[in-house]
Amino acid sequence: MAPRSASRSFAKPWRRATLRRTLLAALGAPPAEAAVPSERHVRPSGLRVLVAEDNAASRRVVLSILERTGARVDLVRNGREAVDAFSRAAYDVVLMDIQMPEMDGFEATRRIRAHERDTGGHVPIVAITAHAMPGDRERCLAAGMDEYVTKPIRLADLDRLLARLGHVPVAEAAAAS
Repeated sequence: MAPRSASRSFAKPWRRATLRRTLLAALGAPPAEAAVPSERHVRPSGLRVLVAEDNAASRRVVLSILERTGARVDLVRNGREAVDAFSRAAYDVVLMDIQMPEMDGFEATRRIRAHERDTGGHVPIVAITAHAMPGDRERCLAAGMDEYVTKPIRLADLDRLLARLGHVPVAEAAAAS
């Protein structure tokens, strides 16, 4: 095969989809059809999400990911604020950092689960943490968390997580009842 000269370019920062389309076009491949989302694929659009994270940079990253998908997000900085926010509003999912000041994610999760025992219902709580040591996931699950994801969290991680949880947004659940 003879080498080809560059006839296409794109500016940085590039996105994976842009790079893929550019490379396929340069190789003469036909454009791909738009992907049709699977009915089982869950997107967080419309979800009400509580994010408990003490690190400002991590809060910005998670907020950026969630807002791009249309989720409604409430941010808190520690476990005590998470418990207070949870008692005042209905959430579809809680993303809970493990190590936070005032009250850590383990204790906040235990208190949220105690609140749920008194009021009924179950909202998925997902540990978001830099901890990736053996036993960390089990410790999170034992504290009452439903899932565990390590930082830095990415959109693909969030997609897989929400698909596993299979959770219906509060607004849709209310309309169905």
